Amino acid sequence: MNMLIRYRPPGHGRLSSRLLVLLTIVQMLWTSGCCLNPSMADIGPLDEETPLGHLTVAHRGTIDKGSLPDNSLPALRASIAAGVEFLEVDVRRASDGTLFLFHDGSFARSNSDASAHLRGIPVSNVSSADRAAVTLETSGSATVPTLADALSIIEQSQGTLQLDLKGESDALTFAVLELVSTRGLLHRVLLQLRSPERAAFVLKNYPTARVLVRCTSFEQLQQTLQYRVEAVELERWITSKAVRLAHARGVLVAINVAGSRLDEPSTWDYLRSRGVDMIMTDRANE
Repeated sequence: MNMLIRYRPPGHGRLSSRLLVLLTIVQMLWTSGCCLNPSMADIGPLDEETPLGHLTVAHRGTIDKGSLPDNSLPALRASIAAGVEFLEVDVRRASDGTLFLFHDGSFARSNSDASAHLRGIPVSNVSSADRAAVTLETSGSATVPTLADALSIIEQSQGTLQLDLKGESDALTFAVLELVSTRGLLHRVLLQLRSPERAAFVLKNYPTARVLVRCTSFEQLQQTLQYRVEAVELERWITSKAVRLAHARGVLVAINVAGSRLDEPSTWDYLRSRGVDMIMTDRANE
């Protein structure tokens, strides 16, 4: 690298100066660590930091995207068998109050084999009987499971069910907490919330609930850390200052790289070395 920087071809002084600047920038970026993976430019350089934990989160409950349907019982069983610590699933509430796992807001050819008359209808308006008959992603066997089904699986394992509440509301949040609490499984569920205000709402009513809050700014992180949360998700705005602040309060730092070009081993290694404790991925089996 130094030989290239010093080399000046005759008659090319201006070009050489530009090359010097470019190579200097490249060298600075490389030594900072952000070029371990070109996609890390999406996040930017972070200081080295020792993580509090080394945890993997299976996005939508799957360890290998495409091998088993998202949010399905077979996917959860496979993730548990592989030893994944956290299984993230999407929770919705039907019109009759039944809580079930499904990501999208309606059935479509791309996410299920639902009958034509059910496609496009909000899943919250579909009857429990119709929903129970729908199979996922033309799998032919995996049906849309209830949250109670998923809790039964997690109850027999050492894993944690991380619940992303779709259409998050007080009614949905309380319905989930009531079911989980009744089953005696508050300690096996991590509630994924979108604001510090909702975290305060949950912890006031269920003081022993485990809570992760998605923070969209440093200011929101500061507000969240006033409460007894287990983890914070920082996303692409993550900074070393934010990581250090969370760790100083004993709070885990999470980031979701699923479905992006960041979801690969070299990126995971970089984030781990920068203090990220929980990584949500579509490739938890690697």
